Amino acid sequence: DRPTDPLRDHPGDLRGHGDSQWAEVSRYTFPDFAVEVALFLDALGIKELSVLGSSMGGLNGIYYAATHPERVKKLIVSDVPPEFNAEWMGRWPLILQGVRSHFSSFEEFFELMRMTRDPLATEEKVRGFASYATKTLPDGRIAWKHDVEMEKAFYRAFIRDSKALLLGGRPEINWWQFLSMVRCETLLLRGGERYGFEFKYADA
Repeated sequence: DRPTDPLRDHPGDLRGHGDSQWAEVSRYTFPDFAVEVALFLDALGIKELSVLGSSMGGLNGIYYAATHPERVKKLIVSDVPPEFNAEWMGRWPLILQGVRSHFSSFEEFFELMRMTRDPLATEEKVRGFASYATKTLPDGRIAWKHDVEMEKAFYRAFIRDSKALLLGGRPEINWWQFLSMVRCETLLLRGGERYGFEFKYADA
């Protein structure tokens, strides 16, 4: 028999993600998610762990490690910078086309994902992504499993804060500040041709 692994035996989704219940848009905040993770780990009796997060999950990882330093041994953040650059923000109207409640077919979903998310993605990669990120409705349409209003709120907040930094203002959440609060060993991963995440961010 394999050793018991609480996280393997009890995998969880954040609110608004996967098959978890949705919430009011105002409750999709990084402090809310951090509290949710802490309560989940408490319920499993896990005091300390290593955290891996990509995209929004990467920011959740940074926030959790910064606000719960005694509980995070190591942190890995993949493909998300502390702020979006002007190129990425210029793609926001295009990305928004893919943030909608449903698609008429997988082919439409595939084309929009390639156009709005990852132009380099193969059909095999998109099909693999769709297999766990979407569901098929009774009428045959494809729908996201997650709450698209949560995703829209995330993008709007991150772009708002990135614009504030670019203009020399004060962001509501300064991710550079939260990064400076992380005390554990941290690894930042960036795709070689990933737009929006410049090497200067990782160097900083």
